[in-house]
Amino acid sequence: MRFSIINFMPMLWAGALFGFAFSQTDSTAKPPFVQDMQTVIGILNANNITTVDPEEIIKMENGRVVGLNLKNDDYKKPLVKTLPGTIGKLTALRELSLSRNFLKQLPTEIGSLPELRVLKLGENNLKSLPESMKNLQKLESLDLRYNGLTSLPDVCMSMKNLKKLQLWGNDLETLPDGICGLDSLRELYLQRNQLKTLPACITRMKSIVYMDFNFNKLCNVTPELQAWLKKWDGDYFAAQYCR
Repeated sequence: MRFSIINFMPMLWAGALFGFAFSQTDSTAKPPFVQDMQTVIGILNANNITTVDPEEIIKMENGRVVGLNLKNDDYKKPLVKTLPGTIGKLTALRELSLSRNFLKQLPTEIGSLPELRVLKLGENNLKSLPESMKNLQKLESLDLRYNGLTSLPDVCMSMKNLKKLQLWGNDLETLPDGICGLDSLRELYLQRNQLKTLPACITRMKSIVYMDFNFNKLCNVTPELQAWLKKWDGDYFAAQYCR
């Protein structure tokens, strides 16, 4: 069932933790629950989203919004055209999905989400990321698929707890040496880029347990890198664009 933004909040949560309704412009002191709900409504209103299924977009725990799913399933019409800076008020948020929205930039305030573990930004038009994202020190999974990236944003090298990095479907020709400093990285997805080489230090990354690199241009790499690639996939060369 889908609800109007105006009506779904009282219908779903009124009486659960608080026995009152609230307005988006209320300036009085608010419990975290109320502030979180107003923030979500503000994001929806800023994008002219008039109906929504609350169970599909919001996950609640202990009266706080810990999950927000704004993934767009309609490629022809972006769901979220802009992400307001108020996103930074969702301080309990652990998972945020903004996939398939054609977003060109993110607000600086996205770096004000101290509990964020999972950030899904795939299938947008993000050529860079805010420097403030270096503050996302609990981030474990970052999805940057199909953004047309020609270089990996420097801020990614500050995410020391990152375990999963999805980069496939971009235009990367190489990776910076700084990626080797991601000591917690376990999964690295690189397929369908323009990679012609990889940093030599990547062969010494002990934390990685899964990597894909098919459909790149890893054709004339160093013997050391070639031997390392063959350990992952003995027939990797056949899946490169080397003709």
